[in-house]
Amino acid sequence: MLEKLAVAIRQSADIVVITDKNGKIEYVNPAFELKTGWTLEEVRGQTPRILKSGKQDQSFYEQLWKTILAGEVFRGTLVNKKKDGQLYYSEKTITPIKDEHGVIANFVSNDKDITLRKLAEEELLRLNKELWELDRQKNEFINMASHELRTPLAITKEGVSQLAEGMCGEVSSGQKRFLDISLRNINRLVRVVDNIFDISEVEFQKPAPKKELLDIVELTRGVITDFIPQAKAKGLEIKEDFAREKVMLYAEKRRIQQVLVNLVSNAVKFSEKGCIEIRIVDSGDTVECSVRDTGIGIAEENLPKVFAKFQQFSRDFGPGERGTGLGLALAKGLIELHKGKIWVESRLGEGSKFTFSLPKNIQH
Repeated sequence: MLEKLAVAIRQSADIVVITDKNGKIEYVNPAFELKTGWTLEEVRGQTPRILKSGKQDQSFYEQLWKTILAGEVFRGTLVNKKKDGQLYYSEKTITPIKDEHGVIANFVSNDKDITLRKLAEEELLRLNKELWELDRQKNEFINMASHELRTPLAITKEGVSQLAEGMCGEVSSGQKRFLDISLRNINRLVRVVDNIFDISEVEFQKPAPKKELLDIVELTRGVITDFIPQAKAKGLEIKEDFAREKVMLYAEKRRIQQVLVNLVSNAVKFSEKGCIEIRIVDSGDTVECSVRDTGIGIAEENLPKVFAKFQQFSRDFGPGERGTGLGLALAKGLIELHKGKIWVESRLGEGSKFTFSLPKNIQH
């Protein structure tokens, strides 16, 4: 049995070191020699301090000796130094060996080489720090760019609006047409800037919603009213399906309005015929709101990516205004800030149904 044990220690892939009770080395296995570059002859009679790298402070070794001299097993991670000065990491276990009288006679140290794992962890940590820094810089840039763009856009919009309305002199029908086109594109650019700023704020700052008691039925009807002219111009009917006249919840009014505007806007934008149905269901502790359209729909393979930024699957199909690919990502972020959920059901050519649920947060 002793011979088998000796063979196992010699052939072990882990480093094995046996010292006397004073910590002087009596035996090292071949794995020790291979890893450290020191031979048994060179280290016999010395202490494991020859491997000391200086990466652990003195308190670490004090705790180590305190543990093993008390007859307890020590476990820890060390950074050691090879004979040639290279560093390596190991998971060390030191076990006190007692004689028949219970007195410590030797210590057996077992080291598992974890250098590759630690280097990978350090590299991952470094990359994570770099990514966080890049995210921070990106966030600062987006905020700066959004603020810097808003002022000239507002000035340009106001100037074009005054020209189109004839406040600066009479304009011809041809000039009016080009000014209207410019104004529409300025408004679209304003929406893009606003969405980028809002998404940046939601993703990085994660502001707590400024909740107030609101009636989501009233809020939804207000959004519908704003879209009726646009829907009628396309021959679309907007239907209401509200089980109750009032459904109260605590939420940030402006944010939920943004979500509804994005969903209804998309429904109108990507539907050329049929209707848009908006439904609100009071489910006790939650409110569920859905916007269903009879538009071009979304292919099944694209459904998992529909709430990602800059996804515009619907742009490849059919006529109509093209979106910015930011509205649904923003809607998802805003709903999740309210601890709610949002999802989509759709088939290509058969329309889409976007639904979100929100907790009422009302104490009964």
